[in-house]
Formats: sequence, C-alpha cells, structure tokens
Amino acid sequence: MDNIDASKLGYGSTQKKRMAVVIFVILSFLIFSFYYNSTVGRLPKCNSDEVMEVLSNKLPAGTLINNPQQYDSNVSNAIRYCRVTLDNEIHNFKIMWYSENKDRYIVSFL
Repeated sequence: MDNIDASKLGYGSTQKKRMAVVIFVILSFLIFSFYYNSTVGRLPKCNSDEVMEVLSNKLPAGTLINNPQQYDSNVSNAIRYCRVTLDNEIHNFKIMWYSENKDRYIVSFL
C-alpha cells in the first residue's frame, strides 16, 4: 500500500479556512455579547421587581399586572420592548436609559 501525502490533497488549507471561520464566529459572538451586556443587558428586565414597581406606580390602584415579557430589543439604542397584561388587556411598554451614565432608566407605555 502506498503512502499518500495529505498535504498535496489540499486538506491543510481547507482545515485552516474552517478554523478561521470558527474563530471569526466565536469572536463575533463575544463582541456582540459584550456590547449587548454593556447596553441593553444592564437594563432591568421586563419582569424585574424595579420595573413592576414603576408600572404599579403609573397605573390606577387595583390594576392587575400579569405576564410581563420582552418581545424585542434595540441594541443600538439600548431599549427593551415589553408586553404586559393589564386587567385582561395586552399593553406594550419600553425600558430605556434616562441618563448617559446608565444609572437611571425610563419605563413608558407605547
């Protein structure tokens, strides 16, 4: 049986291309994750205690607040888009930064 020189078959360059693609995908994911966590990721979640308190302060006393959940986000503008059921009606609201320091946020109905 003859020995085959794998370097002449081009396997090395294909593996290098695959590895470059894998590294690119991993780095892209890490960069996006860092960017997301530094903007939208630090905003309180739609169902957080802080947001629920703000909502209950904005609404008439006795309003039933159920099932708050995020349905979208805008990473470049650092906004969470949320839905909540208020007295059996679905309403949309958003959470966004109030200050550039990202130490205060706004909850507003759409």
